[in-house]
Amino acid sequence: MKKMKRDIFKAFAGLMIILVVSTPIGLCSDISPFDKAIESGNLDAVKAMIEEGADIEKNDETTGLTPLHRAVAMKQPAIAKLLIDEGADIEAIDFKLKMTSLGWAAFSGTKEICRLLLDRGADTESRDICGYTPLMTAASRRYSEIVKLLLDMGADIQHRANQAGYDQATALHLAALNGYTDIVLLLLEYGADIEARTSRQFTPLALAVDRGFTDTVEALLEEGADVNGRVCEGNTPLHHAVGRGNPKIVKLLLDAGADTKSKNDAGFIPREMLGGKLFKKFPDYLKISAFFAFHD
Repeated sequence: MKKMKRDIFKAFAGLMIILVVSTPIGLCSDISPFDKAIESGNLDAVKAMIEEGADIEKNDETTGLTPLHRAVAMKQPAIAKLLIDEGADIEAIDFKLKMTSLGWAAFSGTKEICRLLLDRGADTESRDICGYTPLMTAASRRYSEIVKLLLDMGADIQHRANQAGYDQATALHLAALNGYTDIVLLLLEYGADIEARTSRQFTPLALAVDRGFTDTVEALLEEGADVNGRVCEGNTPLHHAVGRGNPKIVKLLLDAGADTKSKNDAGFIPREMLGGKLFKKFPDYLKISAFFAFHD
C-alpha cells in the first residue's frame, strides 16, 4: 500500500510539473507574436498573420504546443475554428504531454471546442503520455458535460491507463479516487465496469474507500459493487477502511455485508487493522470497535 501511494504521488507530481511547463498562460515571456495573438484571442491579428505566412503547424520549442493546441488550451473557440479551417492538423500531438487538440479540450473543459473537434473527426481514443484518453482526462477533471459528449460519440469507456500508480485504471477508477460521485454515476449509467481492476487489483470501490470519499463509496455500494472484493495483499475494502480509521465508511461497508472474518495475506482480519495512527483518534477507535461488536 505504501509503495502504491508513493507511485501515485510521484506520478501526480510529475504530471503537475509537466502541466505547469506546458501551460501557456504568461509563463513564456519569449513566445512569438503569433502565439500571443492566439492567447489573447485576437482573431483579426491571427488571420492577418496566417495570410502573411505564419506556420500553423509549428511546435513551440518551450511548451511543445502547436498553435491549435494553444488556442484550445486557452479556450479560444473562434481561433481554434479558424486554424482548423486553414488546415491545422487536429491529430498533431505536443511533444511534452503527447496530447492531441481533443485531449487539450478535455483538459481545459471547453465543450464547444470538443464538439468542434469531434465534428471534424477527432480521434476519441488518442492517448497522452499517461495513456489517458480524452474521456479519462475529462472524467479526472470532473467535466461531466464533456464526459457525456465523448460517451455519446462512442468513446471507449473501458480504456486503461498506463500511468505509474494508476496502471490499468479506467475512467471510473479516476472518478472514484477523486470522489467525483456524479461522474461515477454517469459512467456507470453508460456501462462502465464497476469491478474493473488496476494492475494492483484495486476496484473503484477500493480506491474510494482508501481515499475516504463516503458519498462515492455509498453510491458504488448502491450500484452493486462487491463489498468483499480483494485488492493487493489480500485486503478487502473493509481492511482499508479500518486501517484508515474512517468510522463512517466502516459502517457503510458493514451494513452492506462486508465480511468481518476475511483474512488478508498477512493473516489479519479487518478489525485487527485498528492501531497505529488511529490510537490518536480515540473516539473513532471506539466507534469502529462498537460497529464490529454489533456485526460480529
